[in-house]
Amino acid sequence: MNKNIKFFLACTTLMGVFVTHEVKASETVKLNNTIEVAQMWQRGDDKGKYDKDNLAEKLNLTAQQRQEMSQIKAKYDPQMKTLREEMGAEREKLRTMMRNNESTENIRSQNQVIANLGNKMRALGFESMLEMREVLTPEQRDKFAELMQERRANMPEQRRNR
Repeated sequence: MNKNIKFFLACTTLMGVFVTHEVKASETVKLNNTIEVAQMWQRGDDKGKYDKDNLAEKLNLTAQQRQEMSQIKAKYDPQMKTLREEMGAEREKLRTMMRNNESTENIRSQNQVIANLGNKMRALGFESMLEMREVLTPEQRDKFAELMQERRANMPEQRRNR
């Protein structure tokens, strides 16, 4: 088979995998957004009004709650950092495979490696979010849910549906 045809078939197959992944991903958007905030807290992101200090202020966290959140962050940071680095390396490997004359089977296998790492990251984020949730009072949980709803409403459509 012509190399161009093989490349086209590999690309369309991979696009099908990504589309399928997007459909599955859209089923867990709300969960992922909550996990994203927990991960944001863990990374110490300061993305405007959603940085962790501002979030702590909006939730009216006590000094004790801030300390507990920091301890949870310290617990999960090394694992999340390792997974993010692995994910980056595996994505680069997939890009290289797509540029080269790699078999469709190997490309699918590499995509599965990436999907598995993504699942591990989501599971770890979920566990940290559950621990952080236990630190909050019921009122703070309600306020947090309200802030996340605002955040989703202000998000560009394509990011909202990731």
